[in-house]
Amino acid sequence: MFRFGRHQAMEYLDRAGELFSRHGAKLYLDQVLAKKDILRA
Repeated sequence: MFRFGRHQAMEYLDRAGELFSRHGAKLYLDQVLAKKDILRA
């Protein structure tokens, strides 16, 4: 179940990253990328 939760989190962060990138919200995009790095570790 832990992997499923991590997978869902990555999908959510991917969607958020696309949205922030599209609207030029660099601060929020940087935060999303940092969270994704943490999840990959």
